[in-house]
Amino acid sequence: MSANLDHVRSICEDWECGDFSSVEWAHPEVVYVLADGPDPRSATGLRGLADATRSWLSAWKDTHINVDVMKLVFYIDRERAFADLGLDPEGAPPRS
Repeated sequence: MSANLDHVRSICEDWECGDFSSVEWAHPEVVYVLADGPDPRSATGLRGLADATRSWLSAWKDTHINVDVMKLVFYIDRERAFADLGLDPEGAPPRS
């Protein structure tokens, strides 16, 4: 396993626990791109990343009726993400 993948997994472990406080992983001039969703944009730097993320989450909140039950989950393992949703990663119909 590569050092980069280990690094990303360590970041995501904190995120999965709801801890988004550390920015040590990010380069000061990180480029952050939201390619899709209700508020596509790109931003540079830690402040830009924070502002873009806040705006993106706010835009999603505004598009959902019951935001009290909204859950945002980040996955780095594609198969686990599909399995948690009851979907087949190869495009087959959902499992019952």
